[in-house]
Amino acid sequence: MIEQGLFKRHFVGRDGFIWWIGQIAPEESWKDNIPGVPVGSNDDIQGFGERYRVRIMGYHTADINKIADDELPWGYVMYPTTAGTGGRSGGQSANLSQGDFVFGFFLDGEDAQTPV
Repeated sequence: MIEQGLFKRHFVGRDGFIWWIGQIAPEESWKDNIPGVPVGSNDDIQGFGERYRVRIMGYHTADINKIADDELPWGYVMYPTTAGTGGRSGGQSANLSQGDFVFGFFLDGEDAQTPV
């Protein structure tokens, strides 16, 4: 049988999902990414969308001396269609905080650098 890795398409869902469980890092490492009030333009926001730094089990050690919280990957929040986009005051925001356990998948599959 030919190694399946030769046929990777690098497209979400085509190569399967790589699921993960992780814990949201202390808020000092991500709080500046989420503005507390509406901003004039996207240039005033440090990141795109709501993101949190996540320490993922099996990928990142629990020892912060080996991988600091600021070095963890940004985990993007995926909302259901009922959450809206924020237009016409119809949006929702994530209600996550440091220490919460979350689960998700990697957009980039086995490269495991872009968690959602």
